[in-house]
Order: sequence, then structure tokens, then C-alpha cells
Amino acid sequence: MFMHLEVFYYIFILLANMRCYCCWSVNNFLMTGPKAYLIYSSSVAAGAQSGIEECKYQFAWDRWNCPERALQLSTHSSLRSANRETAFVHAISSAGVMYTLTRNCSLGDFDNCGCDDSRNGQRGGHGWLWGGCSDNVGFGEAISKQFVDALETGQDARAAMNLHNNEAGRKAVKGTMQRTCKCHGVSGSCTTQTCWLQLPEFREVGIYLKEKYHRALKVDLLRGAGNSAASRGAIAETFSSISRKELVHLEDSPDYCLENRTLGLPGTEGRECLKKGKNLSKWEKRSCKRLCGECGLAVEERKAEMVSSCNCKFHWCCAVKCEQCRKTVTKYFCVKKGGQRGRNESAGSRRKNLRLRKKH
Repeated sequence: MFMHLEVFYYIFILLANMRCYCCWSVNNFLMTGPKAYLIYSSSVAAGAQSGIEECKYQFAWDRWNCPERALQLSTHSSLRSANRETAFVHAISSAGVMYTLTRNCSLGDFDNCGCDDSRNGQRGGHGWLWGGCSDNVGFGEAISKQFVDALETGQDARAAMNLHNNEAGRKAVKGTMQRTCKCHGVSGSCTTQTCWLQLPEFREVGIYLKEKYHRALKVDLLRGAGNSAASRGAIAETFSSISRKELVHLEDSPDYCLENRTLGLPGTEGRECLKKGKNLSKWEKRSCKRLCGECGLAVEERKAEMVSSCNCKFHWCCAVKCEQCRKTVTKYFCVKKGGQRGRNESAGSRRKNLRLRKKH
């Protein structure tokens, strides 16, 4: 799998920020020195990568589509605005790291963790008991917090916002855990059930956080607040009154219809959109209106030829041979009204017709 440079940058900063810690404990298992963190670095990298991929999936047909510059996971305020999109990036990245650490713990990748059986034998509800092998989200939460929250060294409003959204990402993983049960009884009568908690598909976490993104709360604080004990107290009091499950932001989002090179925003001109197709959601079907029409752009229809394998047959022994089939598909793109592309094509057509007339 291709690993974005931002992920490597992320891991480098994480490890650099934690080099001062000499020892700590998880589940009473003492770990010392930098190896205590390097053990988990590959899982953290994979988790950060999954967060990036989920961000791009969730916003594929939005005006802001999780561009590369938005994924520079740094606390430098000059790189990213403190808006709701930044809030989502922090939450989904934090969730990805926690999710991957939890999953890899359950897979036995770490010597110091395993199933969460702390509630086994306890009654969970009518007709069922806790049992089995629950995914150890407590472990994933603790380690991911050590890694991700170490990025925030300040005490201003921006740092408080980032930490709050990191926690919202971890809450999202816990909030989407799914209960799985096994029946017990004579001839499958299911007189009692044993149940445990499992991680969902990470896509469910992404969907959950996308809904939180749409309802993100704006906090009215000065972005640079935090230079005095009084301002730090005001910041802490403000954020403590907001549920840790909610995303928060300090600034309004810019107009993503327009290109802004300073902020690294490409705008929607040239973006592909969807109109027709099987299994498209309402959000996807409305993407041409959202990306083009509402941004003052026209929708241009283009024909493209696709080549794919088809009529595959198995030949003994042991190969599969396929034919190459060509299919013309229709795609839609956002362009300027009466745009350059159309003018160039018209001019090209006029020159071509002129040459043909000269030949005759």
C-alpha cells in the first residue's frame, strides 16, 4: 500500500515529541526507553493511513475533498485553518490510530495485550452475559492517546480544539462498537446468550464522524488565547462544557468553490461529478449541482473509452485468459461557463475546416 509522505511526517513528529518519556505502563506491563513506542509505530502509521483514506472517501463528492495539504498533521496554525474540516482531519486520524492498535492487539501482534475479558461472567442484560473475546478498545485508546495527543504542546485555543477533536475520534470508535452474541441451550434453544464487543468496519466510524462534522460546534474564542492563566482557565472551562463526542471548530470555512493557492485549495473547476449510475446515493447524484451549478460553473459531458478484462476463461492447467473489451462511458466535469476548453475546441474546429476548404 502506498504510504503518504504526510504519514511519515506524522510518525516522525510523534516519536520526536515523546523522546523525553523514559517509562510507562499499560495493563501493568512496564515498558522503558524508545522501544516502548517503536513497537507500535507501524500500527500508528497504518492507522494514520486508514484515516487519510477514509477522509478522502467521505469527502470524495464534497467541495472540500480532503486535499493533500489538509493532511499535513502538524500543529503549526499557518498550515491549516481551525475550521470544521480540520476538526474532521484530527478526529478521523485519531480514530484510525486507535482502531488499528485495537485490531492489531486482538490479532496478537503485541505481547502485552489481548482480549478484554474484564466483564466476562457479568450480566449484561435480560438473557445474556458478557463473555467471549471483546476487542480491547481500552488498550487502543490508551496507546493512541499517548501518540496522537503528544503532538499538542501548546495551551491555547487551537491546541484545546485539536485535543478535543482527537478525543471525539476515539469516542467514535468506542461508540460504534458492535455487540456479537452466541446462543447456548438445548437444541439451539438460545436460553442464554454470551456476548462480546467487536470493532465495526472502519467505514462505520467514518460515517459516524461525517455526521458529527455536519453538526460541528463553533467555539467563540480568540485563536491565540492562552497567554495567561486567566485565558487558559477560560479555554478549559469552555471546552469542558461541550460533549467530548462532538467536533468543535474556531473558524468558519472558506469558500471551497474558489481556488485559493495560499490555503492550498484547488476549487471545484475541473472536478468530476456524478449524474447517473447504479447504486448512487442522493448525495452523489447531486454532486454536479453542488460542485458545478452552485459554484457558478457549467457541467460538461465527456466521452471516454475504457478498456477492461472480460470473457475470462480458465485453461487447464493453470491459467486464466481474458479478452480486452472496450466500452465508451460518459463522464461529467465542472467547467467555466463558455469556458476555455469549449473556445479552444471551437477554434481548433474552425482551423481544421479552413484547411479542408483550402485542399479542395
